[in-house]
Amino acid sequence: MEWVSTVDYLFRYDYGAFWMARPMTFSCQGCLQGHFAPPTLLLFLLSSLMLRCVFGFLFSTELLFRLLHLAPSSVLHRKMLIQDLYIPVSRAPELLAHVRAHVPLSTPLWLCPVRGPAGGVQPLAPHSGTTVPQLYLNVGVYGRVPDLSARQHTRALEVLCGQLGGRKMLYGLNLYSKEEFWSTPEQGGYDWAEFQRLRQTYWATGRFPDLYAKVCGDEPAGEGARPSWCEWLMDLWL
Repeated sequence: MEWVSTVDYLFRYDYGAFWMARPMTFSCQGCLQGHFAPPTLLLFLLSSLMLRCVFGFLFSTELLFRLLHLAPSSVLHRKMLIQDLYIPVSRAPELLAHVRAHVPLSTPLWLCPVRGPAGGVQPLAPHSGTTVPQLYLNVGVYGRVPDLSARQHTRALEVLCGQLGGRKMLYGLNLYSKEEFWSTPEQGGYDWAEFQRLRQTYWATGRFPDLYAKVCGDEPAGEGARPSWCEWLMDLWL
């Protein structure tokens, strides 16, 4: 028998979209800096206490994810910075200083300590880059970049992450070259020989694309099939 708290039971199917949220504190300075475009102002009004009971369904996790999937990748990569970086805790201050100094985000950073595995290297895990177990700090950098340079900031964070002996999670935008991606774990990359051994062990060779092709490949098929109004609308909304 397994016991769970009431809160955990009620929300066990809520897969969350916390990283899609924005601070909604209104200010004239925020308008001047571009943090409050017309769609954002509309969201601010709809999320007020008076209107939330009527329009609250617009902020459901399911609808937020549907809107995200409608957005063309070109728009997301230009405006949204969504990265999780695992840095050895001794080098984490250098990454945090870079983000605070150079990345124009209004959202808070996610900081979560993660212990590296004690039983040896996990070849594809972001918190396992060396044979020596160590403490990592997962730095989550999520939010809208007002100057539309999210792609450039993503690339800069990738390079810095590798220089600091860390790795990042691969669910977001990845701009690695093949040489960078298939490098040593100490450089933030992945061991090609070990990866091929795993593919052969589980009969993946010739059946599925390799990891680099999956996470650093071209835009998904059908990306250009979306009508032009869709890209215009999502560009305005985001």
